[in-house]
Amino acid sequence: MLRNPVYRGALSWGRRKGQGGSKPQDADRAVTIEDVFPALVSAETWEQAQAVRKSRTHLRTRAVTAEHPLTGILVCDLCGSLISGHTQNRYDKRTKEHRWTVRHYRCRKRVHNGGCSLPFLRADRIEAMVLERIAAFADPKLLARRLAQMAADQPDTSEEMKSVRARLRKARADMKRVDQDYRAGELGPRAYSRQIESLAAEEESLAAQLRDLEKRSTPPFEPRVHAAQYRRLVQLWPRMNMGERREAIRALVRQVRVLPGPEVQIVFRWEP
Repeated sequence: MLRNPVYRGALSWGRRKGQGGSKPQDADRAVTIEDVFPALVSAETWEQAQAVRKSRTHLRTRAVTAEHPLTGILVCDLCGSLISGHTQNRYDKRTKEHRWTVRHYRCRKRVHNGGCSLPFLRADRIEAMVLERIAAFADPKLLARRLAQMAADQPDTSEEMKSVRARLRKARADMKRVDQDYRAGELGPRAYSRQIESLAAEEESLAAQLRDLEKRSTPPFEPRVHAAQYRRLVQLWPRMNMGERREAIRALVRQVRVLPGPEVQIVFRWEP
């Protein structure tokens, strides 16, 4: 996680090689594109983390392969369990030579106790379906309609916002009045401290309510920006290894629900 440039908004591939990206690649062969995803940390913070990581080279951990980029975000719609990846290898019984490898995604509840009827899912097919759904949202008009639908589903908060603003103005006016009374000698120190603390707590609570209401009533992003990110992911997907695919898709998608069929429903990170 500390070495992943996705967290500072960049997309990088070619950093690792081998199946699942388990082996490091020469640094000069890596390709990095800045400002592809919304940054979770500043570039300065990320660089500081790299310096700390490099200073602790004696603390080595086992490399984790990522043969299944959707593991961790796939959820079974039938039982609600996570769906994890599984790799199946077949060998010739006589010569012991490797014949083929198939990657699957399997509902954990079905694997553990057979309590789910969702069949095993071919990994390449599910991943192609998810990529197809993401590609559909590369159209800014489709994203704008999705945002409009989200706004229509949200209750009207205009009256509540108006009420909170009025209460916030009153709390601040009361704080000013209490301060004036104290300066004029009409209020003792103990009464002043008690009233100011109560009004300050009320102001902080009302300001937090107002920020939450404004956030819920404001579109989470400009559709054209995210549409460009989805197009970039679809374009670069064939050139990424499994580990890079896992990092890139997790930066955009919060959850993928798998329905019988199979069908998939994507929940992006900007959705509630």
